[in-house]
Formats: sequence, C-alpha cells, structure tokens
Amino acid sequence: EVPPLPDTAPKQVRFGVVLVTYVGAELASPTARSKHDALEHAQKLAADARTDFHAAVRRGDDGSADDVGRMQRGVLEPVAEYVLFTMPPGGISDPIDTPRGYWIAKRIE
Repeated sequence: EVPPLPDTAPKQVRFGVVLVTYVGAELASPTARSKHDALEHAQKLAADARTDFHAAVRRGDDGSADDVGRMQRGVLEPVAEYVLFTMPPGGISDPIDTPRGYWIAKRIE
C-alpha cells in the first residue's frame, strides 16, 4: 500500500529516467532479459546514476532519457508517482518496478 502524497508535494515534476526492461513488461522485446537479471542490472545502474546520471541513461534500454519532460500528478502508477513526487530536486531513486520495466528516476525540478 502506497501512502498518499503529502500536501507539500508539487503538482508536477520534471524528471529523467533510466529504463531497464524485462520479459513481460510493456513494449519489451521477446528477447528482453529476465525480471531477475533486469533488477540486478537496474541496481548497478542506480548506483552509477548517483555519480553520473547521463552515463547510466546511455547504458539503459531504449526509452531512457536525461529529461523526459514534465509529469502531472495522477498520471503514473502510485509507487512511481510517490517516489517521484516526494524525492527532492536532484534526487535519484532506487529501481522502481513499473509496467514498462524498472525505472531509475532523477527528479530535475
């Protein structure tokens, strides 16, 4: 169960994301890595992202980007939204399991 967003959470955030897909995730290829291997890869990329987010983006899967733009509240699934909207600007998340695969998110603003 995901707690509700605090009243202090912004109405929108701008963020970047490193995507690591796995078999069964939305738009993943049939030859994508297993969920277990994807999590291991995402954990390594998350550690790297804390020192060089751009390098982690380059090593992520298609769909990874330094800046994916602005996202309004109420669009993402609850876990991803809670992490993104409670993280401070400049913060980088641990891997988040989303329908699209694992995300390592960086809140830009």
